[in-house]
Amino acid sequence: MLFSVALILLTGLLFNRIFSKLRIPGLIGTIIAGFLLGPSVFNLINGSILTIADDLMEMALILVLTNAGLSMDIKDLKQIGRPAILMCFVPSLFEILAATIVGPLFLGLSLIESALLGCILAPVAAAVCVPYMIVLIKQGYGVEKKIPHIIIAGTSIDDVLVMVLFVTFLKIAQGGEVNVMEFAQIPLSIISGAVIGYLIGSLFVTLTAKVRLRETTKFILFLGLSFFLAGVETIATTVPFSGLLALIIMGMVVYRKNNDLALMMNRSLDKIWSIVELFLFVLVGASIDLSIINLNLILSALAVLFFCTILRYLGILISLQSTDMNAKEKLFCGIGYLPKTTVQAALGAVPLSYGLAGGQTILTVSVIAILVFAPLGSFLIERTYKKLLTKDLGN
Repeated sequence: MLFSVALILLTGLLFNRIFSKLRIPGLIGTIIAGFLLGPSVFNLINGSILTIADDLMEMALILVLTNAGLSMDIKDLKQIGRPAILMCFVPSLFEILAATIVGPLFLGLSLIESALLGCILAPVAAAVCVPYMIVLIKQGYGVEKKIPHIIIAGTSIDDVLVMVLFVTFLKIAQGGEVNVMEFAQIPLSIISGAVIGYLIGSLFVTLTAKVRLRETTKFILFLGLSFFLAGVETIATTVPFSGLLALIIMGMVVYRKNNDLALMMNRSLDKIWSIVELFLFVLVGASIDLSIINLNLILSALAVLFFCTILRYLGILISLQSTDMNAKEKLFCGIGYLPKTTVQAALGAVPLSYGLAGGQTILTVSVIAILVFAPLGSFLIERTYKKLLTKDLGN
């Protein structure tokens, strides 16, 4: 395992630097490094690491969203209002609708299998997207119109809707009954997550103000609370609860009430993120399995992904209709919603494991979505934000 850890760090760093020197996002190089080290090529990563890869990626996502919360003022989301709320749901619903329409036509899936595919494709990879948005906030690009904030909110919350729909469609596909009350979990989980995140964030600020603690102790305490909130979501069966939203809100409360404390913890997170980032995207690359892909399916999958992308962008335009964003800024929002990795890797094989006829096709399209949109999304975000967004003169 130690040899695998060394390979992940050294190879991931090497490929990241090489691609950066070639003016290609280093993230793409890191993913390719993982693919080469993974089972599909040289199979050099210890199997025990691959077994816990999903858990490691979830931990990395928690760090990303914690950093995002500490970089935003809670009043920013209040100022954004309706467009931020719509961006959390409308683009995902449009993408699910698109997959439901074209899945039977191009992939031979049933309607319910196509809807399941749409639920897998719809979530944006927050682990890819959010770090870029944090950089934009710090550099001042799009900050005046809160564009990075809108994208962070949308990519962080859309999972709530998608997961409820995914479980519902999976029950239908298996011939089970659907309880209408399950859909009530969506607003309840958002409200409970926001309230609990606000309360814990306020309590943390009060505690650190009254009790003298070292900076390291404060950071560990805050990080522990972030993992606690994310963990509660997995065990809260009686009360719907969005732990990821709660930890974002907690960070935003700290930023609002004690900016110096938020900046201190942000700096600490930045230091460890460079290591976590290598692990995260090397493992994303290692999870790619090319053995299940053939040429005909690639072409059909690309047609489906293209149609889904177009309809998702239409959903974005509808969500942003009442804002003062220009066409370039709306285009960047569409680019910001392109990356796909974590959820697609986690859910792609579920329909197959449940024995659905189209399970293998759904898994293959999920893999192709990662191969296409993880590098394409990161490349376009990095290459276009200075051209499409206006820099705040105060930065």
